[in-house]
Amino acid sequence: GRFPMSDTRLLFKEVSRCIVEREGAVFRIQDLGWRHTAYPVKKKNVGKFHYGRWFMLTWGGPPQTSRELREIAHHNTGVIRHLTQRVDRGKDLFSSTARISFYPILTPADRLTAPLSHHTPA
Repeated sequence: GRFPMSDTRLLFKEVSRCIVEREGAVFRIQDLGWRHTAYPVKKKNVGKFHYGRWFMLTWGGPPQTSRELREIAHHNTGVIRHLTQRVDRGKDLFSSTARISFYPILTPADRLTAPLSHHTPA
């Protein structure tokens, strides 16, 4: 069956809590809707999937947070696949040309949040 939306909300709350507790920030949670996969995805002890609900989570934080999020996703039956992608510079988050419809182009004056202090050298 489908993973209930209420459980999806709880999963995002848990992930957000994990990021914020480790001095990070969640910038965006985007629902990309129901999509078919390129090939059947098998998840051990859960099933075989040909489509699913896709989400994109944009966040910033220390590298240890990535390991914690991987553990949360690995042990949750509602997560079939996940991908963590490192972005070297913050401006790359908003100026990607591959998916221009998902990333608004912002000038430094239009920043959504303050710069993350733990990423700047002291």
